[in-house]
Amino acid sequence: MDPIRPSWLRVGGNPGGGFVVGGAMVLLLTTAAEAIDPGYSVHTDAISYLGGAGAATELFWDLQLFLAGLLWLWSSGLLFRWSLRPRRSLTFYLTGVGMILVSVAPWNVLPSVHGIGALSVLLFGIGSCVVGGRIAHGGMSTLSYLLASISLVAFLAGFLGAFGGLGPGGLERMYYYPIFLWEVAFGGYLLGGVPKAGSEGAQESESMAGRPVAPGAGGLGPTVSRKTSP
Repeated sequence: MDPIRPSWLRVGGNPGGGFVVGGAMVLLLTTAAEAIDPGYSVHTDAISYLGGAGAATELFWDLQLFLAGLLWLWSSGLLFRWSLRPRRSLTFYLTGVGMILVSVAPWNVLPSVHGIGALSVLLFGIGSCVVGGRIAHGGMSTLSYLLASISLVAFLAGFLGAFGGLGPGGLERMYYYPIFLWEVAFGGYLLGGVPKAGSEGAQESESMAGRPVAPGAGGLGPTVSRKTSP
């Protein structure tokens, strides 16, 4: 199992920075938008209502999600620039594209496009958590699978109409928010760039900090390495 190579010396070149900022922005500014709109109900209203045409928070919410989508795509590009597993990187890219689709296609103007975008964020976001679990080590790997499971179970409950006391709006947050929570946590993990404790290549990886890795050398290049398949 290859160690993580802590080769990032600047936040601007680290994929973790975009993930942390984007995820935190969605969670914080969505909460702010809920407070701004006096008629909005977390219990009954969907998150996308905040960005619907004519809503008091339309521009505010749509713009922050659009920027979050761009940050996700930018970070994904950095993370997978040496990837030998294009199918893995595709889940990340489609999640970012889904965010942008949701932001530019309000639910009450282009419902079909909006629905495709929202479903992409959910399904490929869960897939990104799983891929992140395979990339990461230790507690971050476990957390990735846990948050993916929470999101999936909550989505299935909503699909079956089992809202419980949360209501449709509250339950929707239970399957979207874990994805953004994972984005922040995974971004912080990448920013740390710490080799796996006790790994045989930890000292070697430290000496390689800042040095690019050839595409054919295996792993994900100078960001993080992938786990070898069993």
